[in-house]
Amino acid sequence: MKKLKKTGEYSIFQKRSGRYAVRAKNKQWIRGEDKTKLLLAEGLIQVPEPKPTAPPEEAPGAAEAQTESDDAPVEKASAETQAEEASQEAEPADTPEETPAS
Repeated sequence: MKKLKKTGEYSIFQKRSGRYAVRAKNKQWIRGEDKTKLLLAEGLIQVPEPKPTAPPEEAPGAAEAQTESDDAPVEKASAETQAEEASQEAEPADTPEETPAS
């Protein structure tokens, strides 16, 4: 590691990988947000701005048309399922019942 800067409070090193290490005057390594704040203050790193989390908006007409077309098959499928269940309940079972062999 190459020593870049030494102050009374800490020392900044650069690793061969290009990353930075910060050591406090008590010989403890500084990590996390504290390290980031020190490196930002020295101008060695830049924190990227967070990306917006809002999803892109679609045209309102396109979304409504898609919703209507998605709802129709679901209703049809549920009606078919109910009809099949009703017919199965009405019909007796075709499988013969097991009789104990004597």
